[in-house]
Amino acid sequence: MKMNSFSETLLVQSTELDMQPKYGAAIGDKPSPCCFTAKELLQRSKAGAYTIMRTVGHESILELTYHVERLANTARLMINESDSDIPGCLSSLVDPQALRPYVLESVRAAVRQFLDINPEAAAVKAEMRPTVLITWDSAGFEVLAHVEALPELPRSPIMVQVAGAPRSNAAAKNSEWVRERKELEDRAPKGCNEVLLMDEQGNVFEGLSSNFFVIKDGTIQTA
Repeated sequence: MKMNSFSETLLVQSTELDMQPKYGAAIGDKPSPCCFTAKELLQRSKAGAYTIMRTVGHESILELTYHVERLANTARLMINESDSDIPGCLSSLVDPQALRPYVLESVRAAVRQFLDINPEAAAVKAEMRPTVLITWDSAGFEVLAHVEALPELPRSPIMVQVAGAPRSNAAAKNSEWVRERKELEDRAPKGCNEVLLMDEQGNVFEGLSSNFFVIKDGTIQTA
């Protein structure tokens, strides 16, 4: 794994804002305070594979294996789309088992930083929402983790808007999507909880930042 001066500069820029850092971040195992939300960080960072997790019981990650596999699979899909061979220095990036310790060390460092900044969250064992972004080039890859408080669930009734076409490759969690969807987010009416993506045939695939489920004839269905 390598260090990326772009991400380091980004985290430094966030701490130079005229506000108190509220979030924890880490590049590899090196923690850093951060003033950017996870969304703001993804919008400013280089494109890469990303995933958004949540803690359970304050100390565990829900379906960690799934998230690591998603990161590795997304990286493989993105590299394949660029018609490039996978160099030896990226072999750990596309291998979930080899990638797992890199993800864990970065998330742990970001969690420690978040709890140092927010001791009240540690005191009440509050749930957290880690985000992991992995970027790479021909020299290697970098794991950037960000941790913020898990937001509360929206209250019923939920408001959604149907607008926009589905992603061309929904299987790949490419952070470029965070930038592409911003226009749809900005156009959503006030109070809208989610924007749903629908194709020309009227099939609803997903939300901008969430999966979409319906209950039809007593059966849960999703794309």
